[in-house]
Amino acid sequence: LPVLALTSGAEVVVHKASTDRMLKMLPQCDWHEFPHARHELCQESNDVRQDVWHRITQFLGRH
Repeated sequence: LPVLALTSGAEVVVHKASTDRMLKMLPQCDWHEFPHARHELCQESNDVRQDVWHRITQFLGRH
């Protein structure tokens, strides 16, 4: 099952290490971390938001 995971590098809401560990176990995971973003990726800067939506659109187009 293909999975798209978009995570934040400055995560404070969920346990980042646990999330990273779980995502590494998913064989079909398309994972991108936004290093300076926080938990709410769609409430970040315009650049981050545009990149998030671009990655979602690309992922859906492939699957």
